[in-house]
Amino acid sequence: MKPEARLQRSNQVHVESCYQPATMNDTIDSAHALISRRCVNNCLFCATADKRTNREFPARDDIKRFIRKSHQTAVANMIFSGLGEPTLDPSFEDYLEVAGGLGFDTIRVFTNGYALTVEKASRWKKLGLTDVLLSIHGMESGHDASVRRSGAFNDVIRALQIYSQLDFIISINSCLTRKNLKEIRALVDFISTYPVRIHTLTFPEWSGNALKFHEDLVGYEELSAQALSLIPSGDNRTFFDNVPYCLVEMKTVELRGKGTVAYLDGKGESALRPNDSKLFHRYCHNGNCKFM
Repeated sequence: MKPEARLQRSNQVHVESCYQPATMNDTIDSAHALISRRCVNNCLFCATADKRTNREFPARDDIKRFIRKSHQTAVANMIFSGLGEPTLDPSFEDYLEVAGGLGFDTIRVFTNGYALTVEKASRWKKLGLTDVLLSIHGMESGHDASVRRSGAFNDVIRALQIYSQLDFIISINSCLTRKNLKEIRALVDFISTYPVRIHTLTFPEWSGNALKFHEDLVGYEELSAQALSLIPSGDNRTFFDNVPYCLVEMKTVELRGKGTVAYLDGKGESALRPNDSKLFHRYCHNGNCKFM
């Protein structure tokens, strides 16, 4: 299908929320705590930039309470991501120690890889960290321009090498921008030699910095026109995320399904499904779009 035809149909599809809001009575698969008050990057697409500006930070004791409550309610997976870079939180290792001592199936951190050393990663593994999601947004030029810091690409590739060396379970997320779109296929090829479980190509959420730097972000029409060139034939670990199926007619994370998560930020604890804020029609999630 021609890109403009996909775009026309996507405009019809992009009209309603997929689900009713989640509640704390839902079965919770993962617990997601937003930690850290600072970041060395200032990404074009950062969704939490406004939260940092407004100082919407959870208290240290609330984070520990959230970790313990999540385990008590049989949540299997604990995730630490950032209001900034989570590994820069002065209490990060304390949180790992609490979570590691409780015995979650997985303990994951979302990270940009800044200042990682073998010593740090080894220590975190002993404390209980099992999984990492690395943010790699293109090759050197596109990545550094997208995160707005020179040297950031070298930092995250060094982290990828260290986490691979220490046998962590690794995922990679790449947010799509006009600064990196031409480098995404090269990145997919570059990381093919590393033990990466899943690589997501993400259309950023329209919040935080995305509203400030919207001219640097990719539009649906641009993405639709280039989608087929971004993922090699036979690649089974690279998926689009936050993209309507009809735009790309390829694999999306939404088709894999996502469970409800318990969520803690500076406004307190809540429950949400990762697709709650997406305006895709419910048919998108099984590929049976009624407009196709």
